[in-house]
Amino acid sequence: MMRRTVVVLNENMTRFAITEAYNPNINEAMNFVMVSPDKYWFPSASGKYREAMRDLEQYIDSLRKGRGRFYTRVDNLIALVATYKDILGSSYHNLIKDAEADGSAVSWWVVDDYFFFSQGIALGMSQMLEAVKEEFHQELQKKGSHKLLDDAIHALHTASHLSPWVVTNGGKDGILANHRANMSTYIGEAEHVIATLQTVLATN
Repeated sequence: MMRRTVVVLNENMTRFAITEAYNPNINEAMNFVMVSPDKYWFPSASGKYREAMRDLEQYIDSLRKGRGRFYTRVDNLIALVATYKDILGSSYHNLIKDAEADGSAVSWWVVDDYFFFSQGIALGMSQMLEAVKEEFHQELQKKGSHKLLDDAIHALHTASHLSPWVVTNGGKDGILANHRANMSTYIGEAEHVIATLQTVLATN
């Protein structure tokens, strides 16, 4: 989530055009968040992520002082929304699939991974969209798309608050709940709304 967001921030929102130089803090933050999360040896992923956070804080400070740039154009918002649609689509696929890429059945040992990964996406994305609601208020108002954004935030917020004691992968007519399916309801709804929002924003 953070990785893809920082890429859009680096490529679109901090530059007026492709000829404008990259913001050094955002560009460095992007490089740091690209470190694989399973890299435990020096330099560790967690250490690089902390450095990325410091770069982002420096960028925010530059905005406060009027030195940094953040362009709230509709094309930049479309780029972010398209990225979020792809993230949600991938998450939704993992929640509804019956088999892995190698043809094996989805194991009960990984269903909680899919569940909590999707929940983390929902939490992070709902917070980012709250920020979008503030920063892109005028563009959203021009397109009459505030309600769509609110609907997406609501679905993601609901997904982020599902809290089963144990994540189970029960059948449709079984005794146990299918928590992956429950999560997919809200992730799928958010994906649909975000896709609609992308279409509305791209309409003249």
